[in-house]
Formats: sequence, structure tokens, C-alpha cells
Amino acid sequence: MPGASSPVTMAGTCVQSLAEALSFLTIHQLRRRGAPVILGGGHGTFDMRTMAYNYATPERLVTEWVLTAVYQHFGIPTYAFGGCSDAQSLDDSAGRNSGYCPSGASMIGLNLAHDTGYLGSGLIGDLRASCSTQKSTATCGPSAAA
Repeated sequence: MPGASSPVTMAGTCVQSLAEALSFLTIHQLRRRGAPVILGGGHGTFDMRTMAYNYATPERLVTEWVLTAVYQHFGIPTYAFGGCSDAQSLDDSAGRNSGYCPSGASMIGLNLAHDTGYLGSGLIGDLRASCSTQKSTATCGPSAAA
């Protein structure tokens, strides 16, 4: 999380995340050569005042897209957020936040979209939000549907 366990800058966070993921991949393949793996990530911001991780930030989308592009370059299947929001209930804000996740997932060609229906920075699971996000994920294309 930028500002908590990684550098505050998005570039620094991406570099650290890539180093961690590629070292994991190396260990994973040394253990069992050719074993399947899926990598992903997206780093929002960490509010040091409230100690909360913010899902719905432009920074998260940027880091998600950067990491996905690198993993795809190596031919590694990818995952990322599929529809989540910092809103505390299923309202207009949640709809907007959850709406750009699936469309972004479709644009970058993810293999798996997760965290559908998460509200309140991942602290609230809402079945209505999950159903709504699943519908929009399905209409964005097969690469985003999980």
C-alpha cells in the first residue's frame, strides 16, 4: 500500500510490487516447474489519518494497468479488481466506482476480475452490488468475466 508498506509514489510502488511478484513467480516455478500461476495487483492510496485503504482512486487503476501490462508481456494470466467502491452503501457513488472497474478490466484484457460487490473499502460485502457488478462485468467482454 503506497505510504504504508511501499513508497508513496506510484512508480516506486509498481517497482516494488513487480519485484515481489517476480520473486514469488521464481520461487513458485523452482518448486514445481510449469505450475499454473495468476498474478495481479492494484494499489490505491492509504490514508494515514484514518488508517483506511482507499479502493476507488485513479492511482489504483493506473498501477493495476501498469502491472497487468508487464505480466501480459511475459504471458502471465492476470487478475485485478472487478467492481468495488469506497461508498458505504449502494448509492450513486458506488455505482460510478463499481462501473469503471469492469470497463477498465475489459480494456486491459484481464483474465479474472475479483472483489465484485465490495463496498466501504472492502469492509462491506453487498449482494446487490455484487449482482450489479456481475451484470456490468458480463457486458464488458469475456476477458473481464470471472
